[in-house]
Amino acid sequence: MTELVRFSALALALSLLWATWLPSAVASSDCDAEVDSELTREEPGETGTHLTWRVDIRTEEECATVEFQLILTLQKPDGKEETVVRLGSVRLSDGSISHQMRYEVRPEDRLTKWKVVQSKCEPCVANDLE
Repeated sequence: MTELVRFSALALALSLLWATWLPSAVASSDCDAEVDSELTREEPGETGTHLTWRVDIRTEEECATVEFQLILTLQKPDGKEETVVRLGSVRLSDGSISHQMRYEVRPEDRLTKWKVVQSKCEPCVANDLE
């Protein structure tokens, strides 16, 4: 009788583990997306230079959330460099979307490099599509 109770408890634990793990494993699968960017505006102001990027995101997924990063390298007055990361995220369906990202460079700093990279693409979960 004790063996049957242990076996039943083990079977229950495994089925709960499987039921818990399966939805998260399906939801966390990666998808394909492309991210391109362009610096579209540099506007000097009293507090610094206002910069605007257009970020174009494309996917063939039925629905997806795409996360990306704008990575800036700034040169400080003392010659040292500082890296700044701005995060962005969009949800799109079977196509493309453009997103704007902005950053203000202080008058004493100088932008030396920048890039936009995709950090994550996740398909929408089935119940999000309804």
